[in-house]
Parts: sequence; C-alpha cells; structure tokens
Amino acid sequence: MTDERLKINKHTWDVVAADFFGGTALPNWGGFDVEKDNPNLIGEIKDKIFFEICCGSGHSIDFLIKNGAKHVYALDFSHSQIEFAKDINRKAIEAGKVTLFEQSMETSAPLAEPVDTVFSVYGIGWTVDPDLVFKNINNYLKPEGKFVWSWEHPMYRKAKYQNGQIVITKSYHDESLIQAKSLGTEEVFHLTVRKISTWYNALVRNGFEVVQMLEPEPVDIKDSHRDPTKYYSVPKAELVPATIIFDCRKVS
Repeated sequence: MTDERLKINKHTWDVVAADFFGGTALPNWGGFDVEKDNPNLIGEIKDKIFFEICCGSGHSIDFLIKNGAKHVYALDFSHSQIEFAKDINRKAIEAGKVTLFEQSMETSAPLAEPVDTVFSVYGIGWTVDPDLVFKNINNYLKPEGKFVWSWEHPMYRKAKYQNGQIVITKSYHDESLIQAKSLGTEEVFHLTVRKISTWYNALVRNGFEVVQMLEPEPVDIKDSHRDPTKYYSVPKAELVPATIIFDCRKVS
C-alpha cells in the first residue's frame, strides 16, 4: 500500500505541478505571509550547505543561492517539479552549487557531504513513513545541525465553513488515511493528517530536539482570503492555525 500511495501522489504532483509553480517557497513558510512575523527561521545562509526536502519548482533553492549559500541539495519525487527546479536554477547547477535528486524523501539521498541545515516548506507532511524520513534527515546533518519545516496545521483540514460558521467536521485524533482531490482538478492524492504529538514523538525518536514550535496567525490579508467559503480563508485561519512550523536541532 505504501508504494501505491507514493505512485498515486507522484502522478498527481506530475500533473498539477504547474498550478503550484513558485508557491509556498522561501522566505515564506506558509499561507497568509506568516514569515513576516517569523523572520530568519532558516538561520544563517551565507557559506552554508542546505538540503531541501520536496523542493517543488525550485524557488527556495534560488532564494538561498542568491543569498550566498555555498551549496544546495534538493529532492522531489515529481519529475515535473524537478524539471521546473532545473530551469529555475540552471546557472547554479552548471556552476556546481546545486544538486537535484528525483526521488522520494523516504529514499536515502547520496549526498557528497553533511549539511548545515535541512528544511522543507509544506512537503514533509506528504510522507508515508515519518520515522524513515526523519532518520534520513538526521543522517544528512552535521552534529548540532538545524532542521526546520512547515506543514498545514492538523486542525486546519478538519475545520470547514458550514451554515455561516466554522465547524470541526472530523476528530483531531483521527489519523486514518484520506483520499482527496487536488484543488480545482480531478487528480486524487492520499494523505494522512497526523497529530502534533505524532510528529513531535517521531522527531524525538529520531534524534531531534524541538527548539520551538510555531502556530502563526495570518499576517497579510488579501481580499481573496476574506471569503469564508474558500479553503484558505482568514475567518478560518483566525480560529484554527493554517500552518505549523517545527524548528529542530540534531542532538544524536
């Protein structure tokens, strides 16, 4: 079933990649411009080595290189996303500053060196095996290395607008596999909405200290975000955080 989930999700991302081109990339960590209240989460960039998990269209890589990163490794299981990342970062790839891997995050990547920081923007939550992914990430990092990642808050998907109110439609404790359609398409994906404690415990089991955990409120409010019937709406995000961010350190 695990391999089938990866196959289905890979197909969906290959199809919808263009719809998310340039979306949710550094310096942003989620919707509603939450980075403006949480600057410098990525830490020092100049002369540092990074590894991005689920790099998408490659805009975060470009941001790091332009800000002085020594080298950026990145992976994504979507062929379409990797092709976008190649186009965005072609000069840096040719200069030997960027290395891309087309593979799942559950597969160990053959890095040439340990890295200072591993990060992911709205990517880790797609994993079918958190323990395996965190074990891999721990192995990529230098001692005391930084691991920072964001994902949709587990309560956000379970809150919906119904009859003039934002209501919780599914138990927070329900971590059963869901099948849903990608926004605006007929393409399906498989996803497990894990509790905060599930993520936290998996991090600790695999050698990480959670330095801080953030559940930011919306910052910049666009007119398109005011409609409560939309999935990404400010009325919803003001009641239930849309994003959760784990800022971690390798301890073992």
